[in-house]
Amino acid sequence: MAGPSGHVPPTPVLSGRPGVARRPWYVWVAAVLAGLLAVTGGGVGAGLLLTRTAGLSAARDTRTMPAAFVGTWTGMSGGDITGVVMTVRITDGRVGDVVGSTTYEGYCTQRLTLSAVGPQVVVHEEEPADGSDCYASDIRMSFDHSDKLTLEYSVREAAPVTLVRQD
Repeated sequence: MAGPSGHVPPTPVLSGRPGVARRPWYVWVAAVLAGLLAVTGGGVGAGLLLTRTAGLSAARDTRTMPAAFVGTWTGMSGGDITGVVMTVRITDGRVGDVVGSTTYEGYCTQRLTLSAVGPQVVVHEEEPADGSDCYASDIRMSFDHSDKLTLEYSVREAAPVTLVRQD
């Protein structure tokens, strides 16, 4: 805007760069507050969502051995050791825990570690340290609610093994 003499004063240089004016301090404060509000609002929303879903996950924790599988199961083995009495002992535990053992009568006993829980439970059967003929494999277990447990081995080419509850 021209002054009384018709002269236009130069634009003040406030940012160190010619022709660019520095934003007032309150613009920066407002931007920081808006960012904090967005982060806090999102955190509160996520907290409410977690609080509301916590009851659902507590009712059906998919990281622990289902109670229906816990117990002692026996039957005839299949695969490389066909026709041998087999006993599976399963205890409660979380994914990563040792949750039991398999015993192939006259051959070996192996530890079971819980690998996954879903439509089927997956355990890892560890290779015994004693040098016996048994080897490691993953076993998918399913329970049909009639006190029968079905095992499907990942490395042994065998039909599924069905075991019955003993306790």
